[in-house]
Amino acid sequence: MSAPSAEHSATLSPEHAHALAIGLRYGVPESLVTAVRSARDGRGACRAAAVDVRFDLRTVRHAFGREIRDHLCDDLHHLAPDALRRHLPRQVHGAGCLRAGLVVALADYGPTTLVALTPPEALAAGERIQLALRPHADPRYRLDRHRHHWDTRGAAPAARHDPDDITRLQDAGDVRAAWTAAGIAIDGPEAALDRLAAVPVNLPALRSEARRCHPGADTVVFLPGRRLAVVLSGLDGPTVTAIVLPTGRAAGLPVLPEAAWARPVADELVRLGYLRRDAETAVPTRLRVSCGGRAHSVRLENGQWQAADHTPEQIARERALARLGGPLGGCLRVIEERAADVETARDVDRYLQHGRVTDAQAVVTARLGAAVTVESLAPEPFARLREATLRYRLHLAGLPPLVPAPPHTIRPPRKGARHHQVIR
Repeated sequence: MSAPSAEHSATLSPEHAHALAIGLRYGVPESLVTAVRSARDGRGACRAAAVDVRFDLRTVRHAFGREIRDHLCDDLHHLAPDALRRHLPRQVHGAGCLRAGLVVALADYGPTTLVALTPPEALAAGERIQLALRPHADPRYRLDRHRHHWDTRGAAPAARHDPDDITRLQDAGDVRAAWTAAGIAIDGPEAALDRLAAVPVNLPALRSEARRCHPGADTVVFLPGRRLAVVLSGLDGPTVTAIVLPTGRAAGLPVLPEAAWARPVADELVRLGYLRRDAETAVPTRLRVSCGGRAHSVRLENGQWQAADHTPEQIARERALARLGGPLGGCLRVIEERAADVETARDVDRYLQHGRVTDAQAVVTARLGAAVTVESLAPEPFARLREATLRYRLHLAGLPPLVPAPPHTIRPPRKGARHHQVIR
């Protein structure tokens, strides 16, 4: 892979980028994508992608009629659950797991809406996603007007502007110049604009996406966090303006969902060099580490991790000092870890956090041999996942939850027994 096009981004810190790259690598691995694409039907694809369908089509027909049932069946047939998993919001720390408590609209049928849910108990059971029907969804995360994020029939809209200049200005933190380059005049308090500099707004496509999400609306708002609201006005005309306000001063306006205003995470990670652009999988190719008080880069080149900010002579000298008891710097420590069993344990733990037991076992078998199992290498994460999965299955089946194990008790000794027996 060529060198990253940008070493710095004002909108995505190295720590956040690394967490999101881990989430996409371990949360949407090759085996999942292969299984999904080989499935012959929507429900089969959902099973392969750990997506649980929480409604019955016969009940849907009885409640909403045949037409809505048929639309729903057609959408399920064309559902790409691997793409859905890739585009749902993720945590920007740790292993980049899916955010809990999401209610994301996928298709609006009028009296009901197809939504993707991420209840905590489903995520604990292996990052499982639920599909359900709800009358309403969270307006911040609507994908019903962005079907290319989950529907095999959809195609991403083309950007109206060349994004390179805009992106460079955003990476430099120059908010006014970046928005002006995108054809949007922006105003607001300087402190609010400074906070907006760290928000990953997809400026090249913002105007067209706002018009597509709310056709006929002249003014909309999006809520990027940081207690900010960005109001876009003039969508019906040739000139669009934006004003940054506190969130409480923009109530009542149509809300632009995150998918319409935010940069696609995977594209941003590719641009920064954290992921390889690949239609089937995403693999981190660069790590940002703290080394000697500075941010350094460790890159994957020809299958080997290399310290991009050190010469071979420096690395050789550091290795020699380490053999004499000296400390390892950040770059060399990461390289050594990824070449040792600690990397295997870390990979297994991350796969288990995303519920990918099969992929975890494949890593163990390839690196340590078929005699080693995931359960023996990572007994505690494996046990947590197994128990959470059992609890979740009982929940789906409508059965009572597991009763917590009682404290240790002592049985009276049997006649002739020499010792007490301790049981749970």
